[in-house]
Amino acid sequence: MSEPVEKSLVLVVDDASSNIRILHNLLRERYRVIFATTGNDALEQAVRFVPDLILLDIVMPEMDGYEVCRRLKINAVTAEIPVIFITGCADAEDVVQGFNLGAVDYVTKPFRSGELLARVATPLQLRQARLELNSRSGELKILQADLEQALERNRRLVQEVDRLTQLVSGAT
Repeated sequence: MSEPVEKSLVLVVDDASSNIRILHNLLRERYRVIFATTGNDALEQAVRFVPDLILLDIVMPEMDGYEVCRRLKINAVTAEIPVIFITGCADAEDVVQGFNLGAVDYVTKPFRSGELLARVATPLQLRQARLELNSRSGELKILQADLEQALERNRRLVQEVDRLTQLVSGAT
């Protein structure tokens, strides 16, 4: 697998400070890491910083991770941010619910460091590729508009040459 995307911003959301510390220590060499300990804080951080990826616990007081994910996905600012659930909930229904809400992956605790790093790198690489593709698409649209203008100028020049040729032909 290729190198992880450098300088990507990862938002870690977990109500347990020990989990945040573990994830921060694992991710900090490759990514910028910010954290939130509540669902509301996660939503605020996501809108404020628009991270490249969110690692989201499910079981939290006040607002669970499912509700956080649902709200992220209906907000135009945060809808495209990939979410990976990282949780102790391992039932098939929990996994399916996570994917149905728009998560790109689902990791159960305890996790293996190497596996988690690979699971984090993949959606970040895909996001980077999508951003690059969107940028190139925008560049192509500008080039296409320029080309269409040039073709229109050429069409008018050809018409003018034809008109002048007819004038010269009619004068002789």
